[in-house]
Amino acid sequence: RVMRNKISEELFALQKKESVRGMKFPRPYYLFWEKYGRSLKGEMDEICGLLKKTAWFEFDTAQYDSNYADKLKIEVGKQSMLGKGYDGCLLISIAEGVDENELIKLMEYIKGQEELVVPVFSVKCEEEVERIKSVIERYHYCRIAEGEEYTAKEQTDIIRQELEQCGFELEDAQAVLE
Repeated sequence: RVMRNKISEELFALQKKESVRGMKFPRPYYLFWEKYGRSLKGEMDEICGLLKKTAWFEFDTAQYDSNYADKLKIEVGKQSMLGKGYDGCLLISIAEGVDENELIKLMEYIKGQEELVVPVFSVKCEEEVERIKSVIERYHYCRIAEGEEYTAKEQTDIIRQELEQCGFELEDAQAVLE
């Protein structure tokens, strides 16, 4: 089993502890800092499964000027099964400089959906991490997870993919690493 992010690793470890102890532990909300340009989009299926959910979608505050809670209610409604509430994960990308009162309204909406909705928050800007965490923690325990540096193999794979899209081929990957 390959875990590609700290959130999955932590949730997997928590599940192991639960099975050993025979009891449920509370799940924190996660705030992912997109360090090194890392994103959780490719990891959300795995994270969702570990959170016992089958569906997820991204809500990006950068797409809206304000009233995030109202906009999120609309998006959650669109994702809901007919006659049922949405039961899944949300990847909430928080843009730089989001108003604190807007974040509070967003958190109050999420707290009201607690039985169904499991949020994972994501932020690009390092300066925003602690400010956003402090708002989230007014409602629920929050853990920060940082994106990790790319390995040499990942870097080579990215270069290879970019070259292939332009019609070129990387013959000696080892030469690139040196």
